[in-house]
Amino acid sequence: MFTDVVEYTVPAGKTLFVYDWSGGLCSVDGQVLGRLTYWAPLEIIGVAGGTRGFAFPLSKPKRVPSGNSARVALTHNVAGEQDMEAHLGGILI
Repeated sequence: MFTDVVEYTVPAGKTLFVYDWSGGLCSVDGQVLGRLTYWAPLEIIGVAGGTRGFAFPLSKPKRVPSGNSARVALTHNVAGEQDMEAHLGGILI
């Protein structure tokens, strides 16, 4: 099951240009899988994963229009609850 780790709602009249995103496990080794989406309606922008974490630069920025929420959601294969962290990099114009 994916858990939203970062969520940012783009304010009215603005556009978010996403240039990179990342995610990882904070204190254990294991596989982590991430999904970058924006809402209303749901659109998957990217999927990435790796051992303990990943970083995913985008060769062309993804646009998230005003009123939508950009989200980084993560899941892992380690037993029990684990702390996870995520980053959503971009500019607001």
